[in-house]
Amino acid sequence: MGTLRWKAPRSLPPLEQPLAAVEFSDMCPQLGQPMLDIDPALYGRTLGSEDCLYLNIWAPPGTAAGEGLPVMVWVHGGSNVGGAASLYDGGNMATSQEVIVVSLNYRLGLFGWFSHPALRAAAEAPLDRSPNFGTLDIIQALSWVKANIAAFGGNPANVTLFGQSAGAMNIVTLLYAPPARGLFHRAIVQSGSLRQTPREVAEGLTGDDRSEFSSSETAAKLLLNRGLAASREQARRQVAGLDHAQFLELVRGASAEELVATYTPDIGARIRVPQIIPDDIVVPAGSPWELIADPAHVPPLPVMLGSNRDEMKFFLGLDPRYVTIVPGKEIRIHDPQRYELHARYLSDRWTALGVDELALRLARHNPEVYAYRFDWDDQPRYPRADFKAFFGAAHAMELPFVFQDFERMRMFALHFTEENRRGREALAAAMGEYWGNFAHTGRPGRGRCGRLPEWPAWGDGSKLLLDAAHDGGITPHTGALTILALYERFVRDDAFATEQEKEKFYRTLFCGREAWASYFLQRLESTHASS
Repeated sequence: MGTLRWKAPRSLPPLEQPLAAVEFSDMCPQLGQPMLDIDPALYGRTLGSEDCLYLNIWAPPGTAAGEGLPVMVWVHGGSNVGGAASLYDGGNMATSQEVIVVSLNYRLGLFGWFSHPALRAAAEAPLDRSPNFGTLDIIQALSWVKANIAAFGGNPANVTLFGQSAGAMNIVTLLYAPPARGLFHRAIVQSGSLRQTPREVAEGLTGDDRSEFSSSETAAKLLLNRGLAASREQARRQVAGLDHAQFLELVRGASAEELVATYTPDIGARIRVPQIIPDDIVVPAGSPWELIADPAHVPPLPVMLGSNRDEMKFFLGLDPRYVTIVPGKEIRIHDPQRYELHARYLSDRWTALGVDELALRLARHNPEVYAYRFDWDDQPRYPRADFKAFFGAAHAMELPFVFQDFERMRMFALHFTEENRRGREALAAAMGEYWGNFAHTGRPGRGRCGRLPEWPAWGDGSKLLLDAAHDGGITPHTGALTILALYERFVRDDAFATEQEKEKFYRTLFCGREAWASYFLQRLESTHASS
């Protein structure tokens, strides 16, 4: 906040008096949306404070300083534009698995990833030149844990970094980020990805209406919203004429509300902002897919990777092209066959990119790679809302299971009933055992109790499927799902209504401006041309 906006985080000076840390801090600035478990009247409004860089600690009852318990540091998700540490309660995990749980906030959206030459010119310290402020916040929190967690009963030499969605994506980046080396010793990547925004995209004019997709477009939107420009094009011309001092005066003088107002929400509150910008300071330049496969960049620490079987139903279910939602009355899928077909391919793409393709590369130089797929979909079928078909094992569905907390995460309230209690609680207990044993030993193994099915290392594509006992239970599965295998399956698929629909969906599935698309598309086209 203030003079530290868009600068690397600073260490706090020693406190003269003990801090009474009895409540969560504010969340970082963001748009209100359903995942925050807030009053719907706050949706679309700016929430949070720039004074948000705090962390939270849970320890088992009776834990003493110097006890040396494993530490699990949680990085929340939210597309790097939303979410907060306060949404998660680490108490059950800490107690049941005998670990110290730490959660943290990090700067989000334009506050967390913002690149412009004016900022680099004004840098007061080497890390200020990096545009990856949110990434630096996570690194700063890990540095604090290393220096201080022993006083809370934790072992600073046994830190497991775990996170979901954007939090997991950030963790993948930290695997090859030099400033993070040695700050954590194991990693759990839940529904992660490998995503980057090139500096030229993060700084230049986009030429489309995604104004939040660069610092220059953000500045133009500020001028437009203040009435200092008559049109988008005029605002762009004015920004192009600003010198460094004028640019900084404009963006640093803007309130948090003004900056958040430049966001262009997409369907389902998905907001497109730059994130993970290669800078050769925090994030090495080069293809992240090649970096992750290079032992010179990635230390051989134990890694667990996983996804949910129906990841994309979370997003398609909020898309009015697929689903109509009348709150409190009805959830209606327009074309159930099309919904399931599209969700299957998009979810399998997530699995391929976020788990299998990553595991294949990491395992080249690391035998301690483990993978899972979360399959629980025992939701109720209400008269006018079939939650099993609508949501199933969608994105974020594993979170109440990992934290063994079916009460606080109220956005899932309609998914959990007395009828599915026994199965979900048993699965949550098992997942807790696996996560806990991984933190203690670097292997999920047979869980801390030693009685669960053995979790095999990745090897030739082995993973564990996680489901309730009556739906197959916890079972091993072998076979890597690669982007090439997904492409070949798609080419042969005749389930699409028309060739036009298939061609359109092909562009959605395999083409786009994400960094992975160009990397894999070249290989797919090369393979297709030679076959």
